[in-house]
Amino acid sequence: MANLILRLSIIEKGQNEAEKSIVTKTLALNPKNTVAEVATLLRTKTQDVPGSFLKMGPNSEYGLFLPKEPGSKGGIWLDPEHALEDYMQEENAQKIENQMSDEGTANMDKKVYLKSGDTIEYRKKMRILKVRTFDNTMRTLMVEDSKTVEALMDVICKRIGIPNNHEYSLASTKDAAHDAQINKKMETIKAKLHTEDEVNWLDQHKTLREQGATEAEPLIMRRKFFYTDVNVNKDDPIQLNMLYEQSKHAILIGTHPVAMDIARQ
Repeated sequence: MANLILRLSIIEKGQNEAEKSIVTKTLALNPKNTVAEVATLLRTKTQDVPGSFLKMGPNSEYGLFLPKEPGSKGGIWLDPEHALEDYMQEENAQKIENQMSDEGTANMDKKVYLKSGDTIEYRKKMRILKVRTFDNTMRTLMVEDSKTVEALMDVICKRIGIPNNHEYSLASTKDAAHDAQINKKMETIKAKLHTEDEVNWLDQHKTLREQGATEAEPLIMRRKFFYTDVNVNKDDPIQLNMLYEQSKHAILIGTHPVAMDIARQ
């Protein structure tokens, strides 16, 4: 089998979280090489580049990322235990598409395969995630950059001690009202009443990086799905407090309108 010619670019974050390539190497690789072997080879080949590893951590903190297209935030993380040829073979197309999350997997027009001439990014696998709950508690976590929001909720809820992670999601602190496409029939209603449409929910099936969520931006963790008193565990003080604060906030801004006599109780 012919060698695979790839450009490997080492990506690091500079000031204001701006990403840049600090060095790029073009290597002729055996398709049977594992992804882990390629990563080790890249570090070996760049040891003679002045300053290239001054700010880099150990190899275990990094991974190889194949962008959907040059400059795209969407793409796939290559499994260290897989061979390069696993990402070249047509029979693995569905596996690769299932890992893609930039435009969703069902209607992907452009299938992504690893081929000679591609650029692969060598970048950190972990990132900082700041999460704020409605009781104004701020938590800072280290999470995998490759995980979708849906997968991150399992990690976050386990750290906090919440069992029903499927009921929660993350929202941006940015105002989504300006970006929402509002139906003309709803404009009059929305002028008088706040709705959940104003919550800038992150896409469950995309990563934080794909959605432009920076490490400096705190995200809001809140319940996304409808709940009733039957589903509330009254022996869980953490969830009770979060539910109380979110419900109080919704009443105060008009998202959940209630009668005045009930609100005073």
